[in-house]
Order: sequence, then structure tokens, then C-alpha cells
Amino acid sequence: MRNLTIYKAGGDLSPQVKLVSSMVAQNNGESRLVLSAMRGNRNEDGIDTTSVLIAAAQAETRESALAAIEQITNWTRNVPDIAAKPELQAAVDAWRTRGLEVFNRIFDEQLQIRNPNREDGSPSTDHLVNIDGKEISITGMGEALAEVIYRAILPNPEMAVSGYRPETGTRRGYSDHTAVLEAIEGAREGAMVEIVVLKRWACFDSDPARNSCARFVPEINGDEIRTAFTEGGYAHGVLQIDAVEALLTSGIPVTVWVQSSENPTQRTRIPFNQVGQAATSRFAIAA
Repeated sequence: MRNLTIYKAGGDLSPQVKLVSSMVAQNNGESRLVLSAMRGNRNEDGIDTTSVLIAAAQAETRESALAAIEQITNWTRNVPDIAAKPELQAAVDAWRTRGLEVFNRIFDEQLQIRNPNREDGSPSTDHLVNIDGKEISITGMGEALAEVIYRAILPNPEMAVSGYRPETGTRRGYSDHTAVLEAIEGAREGAMVEIVVLKRWACFDSDPARNSCARFVPEINGDEIRTAFTEGGYAHGVLQIDAVEALLTSGIPVTVWVQSSENPTQRTRIPFNQVGQAATSRFAIAA
């Protein structure tokens, strides 16, 4: 049986191209890297790529839409790990060219942008436009940018996977769902699958960035994530709860590891659907 590791890099970590690519490169087996759209620290002149693209999709003027593409381009080009690599600058420039083309055609041809609802009827963040018979997600252009950047630096470009899929785009935390789908599909093809979620922190009983007394959680069962952490507890930052439910209902045995980029020795193990291999040290938070 082949081993398959699905890495998932969140938007806060994906700008750290050197760090993330080196963590993935340490795996000698088959692996894929599912990428969220990049976002920076707002206190340090950072931007949220997805939010800027949503604003562009809703812009009433060509100038506003094109300015959004330029804003993303300029910020991304100046991310330290990207600014230092000509090949990554070229990847960003290619994305810019495509982004400008998409919005110029939207305004030139007066194309309609639609915003599909989620399953519960609420508006999603996805914004779709049909160009030459192909449906393009404007929101998903953020993940497309991350994908082209990592494809330009990873030893195997095919390892980099956009966190946007048409079938996940209307969900909350859709890149988490994409990682889960990659894992489920790999398992159904006969692979032994693990998901490694790359985060600043592993699982804690509260946010360690705000609480110096937060306690590290070494392992917890997948079905306990729903109830073991109080609302706002840091486990909710691991995977969107809808993605957790998708893993549980799949019935497929998958181990999720939450790997800290701050402290590589801290890894939280979360087994899903594994009879006889449940977490041995369950962690419960007092009410």
C-alpha cells in the first residue's frame, strides 16, 4: 500500500514560501500541498487576498476591479520570500496578466458575475463568471496565485494544488474541504493517507498567542473536536467543522496531524475513523 501525505497550508502561513516548501520537501513519499490564498498581518500592511478579490468581483467600475489586481500583485511581489526569487516574481506577473485580462473582458463584454448560495441558502464567498464557455472563480484566483508560486519552487510542480475546487467553493473554509477531498480520493484509490495541517501553532486549549498559560494538546480523537473545545477554543482553527464532519461521515481511516511552524516538536495527532487506534490521552476542557 502506498503512503500519501496531504499537506494543508493556511493563508497566514502560505506567504512563508521557503518554510512551507522545506517542510513539504522533508517528506520522501508521495505528497500534495493544498494551498489557501495568501494573507498578511493587517498590523504590518498585509492584505487578505480573498477579501480583495471579493471586493473586485463586486466592484462597479473597471478602475476599482483592476486596482484590486494591482494591489494583490504589489503586495505579493514584496513578500520577502517571493521578492528574493526571480522565478516567483515571474509567476506573480503571469497571474497579474491573467487577472487583468479577466476583468477587462468582464467590463468589455458586460459579463455577469454570479454569487451562488451555500447549501443552507446563505450567500457564499464564491463569485463566478463564464468566459469562453469556461466558468472561472474570481474568489478562487487567490488560491490560483498561491498555486503558481509554489509550482515555480517545488521540485515537483504537481505537488502544489489549489485549495479551490468548484465542488467546494461554496463552503466555509473551502480549502479545508479540498484537502479532505484529496485525502478521501487517495484513500479510495488504496493509499494510506495522512493530512498534515501546517499552522503557526498545534492544538491548544486556548489561543497561545493570547494566553501564555494555554496548554498543548498532543492528541484528540476526530469525533471529539465537536465537543472537547469550548467555543472559540483553538482547535477550531485546525479544520473547519464542516470539513471535520466530511471526514467523519466518509468512514475512511485518516490521521490528521497539526504541525506547528513555531515549534516543530509540537504535533497534535487526530485520528479519524480508526478502530483500535484512537487517541490514548483524550483531552477534555473543564467547563
